[in-house]
Amino acid sequence: MTLKPIILRLKRLPLPAPTYQSWGWAILLLLLAAALGSRYLTGDNLWYDEVHSLMKAGGASFPRRSPIDVWNFIAENDPFHPPGFFILLAGWGQLVGWTPFADRALALLFGMLAVAVTYRVGTSMFSRRVGFFAAAVLSSSAVLVHYMHELRQYSALTGMTVFTLWMYWYMISAKRPSRWAAGGLVAGVMSLPYLSYMGLMPVGAIGLYHVLWVKKDRRWWTTAILLALGGALFLPWFGTLWRLARPFADQPLLSDTMSPGEMLLHVGYAFSNASLPLFAIVIAYAVTGRGRSATALWFITIAAVALYVLTNLELHVLVKPRLRYLLPLWPFLALLAGLGIDQLRQRGVRPDLILAVWLVTGIWHSPGVEFARELNLDGAWTPDWQTLGENVQANERPGDAFAFFGYYHGDISAFKFYTTELNSPTFFIPSEKWNISNRSEDIARATDQTASAARFWVAYDMPPDSFSPTEFQQQLSENYAFCGWYSGGPSFWLQLFARLPDPARYRFGDGLLPPPQVLGLSLVDLLPAEADNLLPIQMGWSAGAGIPASTYHVFLTLNKPDGEEILRQDFWLPAGKNLCLSQQIEIVELPPGPYEIRLSIIGWDAPLPAKQTDTGQKANTITLGSFRKVLPPYPG
Repeated sequence: MTLKPIILRLKRLPLPAPTYQSWGWAILLLLLAAALGSRYLTGDNLWYDEVHSLMKAGGASFPRRSPIDVWNFIAENDPFHPPGFFILLAGWGQLVGWTPFADRALALLFGMLAVAVTYRVGTSMFSRRVGFFAAAVLSSSAVLVHYMHELRQYSALTGMTVFTLWMYWYMISAKRPSRWAAGGLVAGVMSLPYLSYMGLMPVGAIGLYHVLWVKKDRRWWTTAILLALGGALFLPWFGTLWRLARPFADQPLLSDTMSPGEMLLHVGYAFSNASLPLFAIVIAYAVTGRGRSATALWFITIAAVALYVLTNLELHVLVKPRLRYLLPLWPFLALLAGLGIDQLRQRGVRPDLILAVWLVTGIWHSPGVEFARELNLDGAWTPDWQTLGENVQANERPGDAFAFFGYYHGDISAFKFYTTELNSPTFFIPSEKWNISNRSEDIARATDQTASAARFWVAYDMPPDSFSPTEFQQQLSENYAFCGWYSGGPSFWLQLFARLPDPARYRFGDGLLPPPQVLGLSLVDLLPAEADNLLPIQMGWSAGAGIPASTYHVFLTLNKPDGEEILRQDFWLPAGKNLCLSQQIEIVELPPGPYEIRLSIIGWDAPLPAKQTDTGQKANTITLGSFRKVLPPYPG
């Protein structure tokens, strides 16, 4: 199948074609980028690397850091990322505050900068049409949109890559380059490696083009000095990079390290929003572009790709989940796509139809997480930490503790970030899969807490049976009653365990049954002082020898203070040693006023008398507590 029939069919469409010569089109693209990127500024939780960004910058609840403190902290503790973005984030946070929305807005602004400058570069190198086409392709990139809400450096890396290209092109092509452009080029070259070590690739590609293709005149020397000056400003950190690079070179090839072919295919698929055939057609026609600008763009793009390939062959850093490292290629690819679309336009193909497909696929993949998960992008699997923390906080009380079993050990930073408001001690226990050296210490600390905690909240980010049993869970089963499942959000399994008082408040069958068979009863939660529609009752039952199944029938009654019975519920006690049973009594039809909850037990057709341990009083029926029925709040 050839492209000629498709092109001829597109030519026959009679719709009027816009010229894309107005600045208004560029403004529309910026609005589109802002709309797509801002949707998730608060749409998902911070994941652990975003929390690390806050920690390195000294933001939110972390200790404040000056710029030099940020520099030193990263050099000593986490030099895998250079300090540029975190110093910038520290200043940004001081300006706008430390909320996820405000802090993530920094990434959004850099993404919009990337779109705006791509339009400007395309206009300078080719025409306004090419600039618009390139900016349209970039603004609808689902991958870039994803990183426009990530509290990390990658949208900044993309924006500064195209900014550096713009300043460079201006310096070598303008009649009289301004001092602002010279300063901008130095700042751009300096900023890229300080944002990410992968920023060295576009800098190296531009440098190679300058050495191999540009005429060696006075302008060449001026620009070369500016490039060298920008690179020299990275020298204070270069020693840290060198020490870091050697261990990477010596490590074995990872199983998911991308080969050159896999890298190209992965980039094309991700950049095109899964529209590889369209991308291939557009890039194929970009090859037909002629002139100095087209040559420069192709050379810089190919050189950047080659540098990525060589770096990966040596350091093995590019695996599929690290697509973020390749984002500096996005502006180059967008400009090539813009050039290819313009070449198709010159052959009679409607560019608005091509852009429509690109925009629709980008908008389709941007709102949800499916495409992000398909590409294994950062944060695509972020659990709903905030809902988990809020649900535990809403139900915790003095004496509680909270343990979390996490599949990935790195989630501990996000767990701590979203549970800082809890009054309860918290424990993070990673999966045994990661063979973390201090995992046994984490389990021991949680186990020690079972000696004093009245209740234990336990959450899992995978089905609980996915984790191997631990000493901590054994202590829970022996000394606590399981009180059921709570809502932990869509990403979690949340359980509550309660330690039953010893001795129990009430003892059923004391003097009639052997001591190990005497039933103990205590309220896990006190009755609320007021209730409107439902009355929750949570009871803890215990028996030293275990409660036999279908032996004891429990009757709960709701009575007026004078003893008149209004409602009755009954149930069999299930088998078990420690039980935590919850009952809900519907009281919506009751008139407002005071009421009591009473309880009695029938065992083998005879009442089982109860003894109140603190007073020694005995009765066949006990009063668990009282409450007042109130009207539900007015919905308006």
